[in-house]
Amino acid sequence: MQTISVQALSSVAPQSDKRDSVARMQPGQVYAARFSDGWVKIGRGRDAQLRITCHIAASAMRGAKLVESCVSGQVVDSVAAESALIDMCGGAQAAVHGREWFLSPDYPALVAMIEGQYAGDPAEWFAAHSEAVEAQAQKVFNFIRSPVTPAPVFSDQDMAAWTSALEHAAVLEQIFLDDCYGGQLFSKESKGHSAFLLMAALALWKSPAHSVAVIYWKAFNEPDQLLSELSEAATQVCMNFAHTHDKAARVA
Repeated sequence: MQTISVQALSSVAPQSDKRDSVARMQPGQVYAARFSDGWVKIGRGRDAQLRITCHIAASAMRGAKLVESCVSGQVVDSVAAESALIDMCGGAQAAVHGREWFLSPDYPALVAMIEGQYAGDPAEWFAAHSEAVEAQAQKVFNFIRSPVTPAPVFSDQDMAAWTSALEHAAVLEQIFLDDCYGGQLFSKESKGHSAFLLMAALALWKSPAHSVAVIYWKAFNEPDQLLSELSEAATQVCMNFAHTHDKAARVA
């Protein structure tokens, strides 16, 4: 049986002009966990069982124990899968805490949906996702390496911010490597930098200082989502940079 994520991916993966949509998908698992007080947690993650373990510890503080849980196979679009499960529970407006905790929903129906529609997506769809992510990153990286005229002149403040961004990007890179991420995005170039490091540095360069803590949290808890956000932010910085210097060139 096809899943929602499969239906979405199968319609866009073969078309190169829609790769950005495929790249934004976040592979992982979805789950439902039922606790003794009737609360049910809907969630997603690269390691669903680890997430459930965290919820067990948190729920113990309100005196609730895990009764049962159900974990999906690996799906390409875990965000869409999670949204479908939340909708089955009545939507975020029916949640008793946050947007993913529900009181006494139809748990057997959730299990049937997870075991049926989200049993696992084919390997070729994960390959299409990886290819789309790397293509998107390479597009940004090629832009970074391309010559810009006139040569940019950065202020001392810009240079200090760039140095700080590189340091944070190096830490983020190690977090992803420790989490077994790899591929062209993390391969070192001749200068010793990976496409990921430069992409992350660009995104961090113009980010407010208070957002760094949030970015680190996402690196540990929502790494796939963070990859997409870093790519989009880096692309925007590149486009703003190009626009500014193209305009300067025309004036000159």
